[in-house]
Amino acid sequence: MSEGQVVNRRQMLKDAAIELISQHGYDRTSIKEIAKRCDVTVGVIYHYFSSKEELFDEALRGYCSEWESIIPMVKQLPLEDGLVFIASRLIDKWRKQQNFMVILVGECVKNPAVHEIFSRMLVEAREALGKYVEMKMETKELSRANTQIILNIFVSHFLTSFIHKEQLQIPIVPELNEEFIRSSVRTMLDGWRGQVETE
Repeated sequence: MSEGQVVNRRQMLKDAAIELISQHGYDRTSIKEIAKRCDVTVGVIYHYFSSKEELFDEALRGYCSEWESIIPMVKQLPLEDGLVFIASRLIDKWRKQQNFMVILVGECVKNPAVHEIFSRMLVEAREALGKYVEMKMETKELSRANTQIILNIFVSHFLTSFIHKEQLQIPIVPELNEEFIRSSVRTMLDGWRGQVETE
């Protein structure tokens, strides 16, 4: 089997694991069901992964990291445009990964493995965004402020809005379109700048 076929088979197994876990939950998804979905034997899965935990962990990790590619794209943009781009890109990614988001919402509280991966995803987001915000403070586009508060507001707002609107389908939450994203970013920037001015 060629290296490309190995990579494709590993990805097929990971995709099936994500799909089944999003439908039935982690505890009710077995290696046997994943094998059946992929039309392979259980032994094939154990050839690539030592356990369901390893398969699941690797599958989720693949959904988490995009920050290294996003931040360089926005370094030269004005702060508002950069933050709008980042938020839009995140929401677009979450929409394309609905199964992943279902797992986060449904499994994060009760499954330590999912909780750890979600925590790591937030850490990666905070580190990358923190560097971006610090850079914008250095260039005086944003006054010096508490970076951790800025990151909490930004990430939490868009993640919560996405979950409420597109996962839980709460009708009073506005559509997550360009107007909503830009208005959110402007409100945040006004608040951050106002906080610094009153200190």
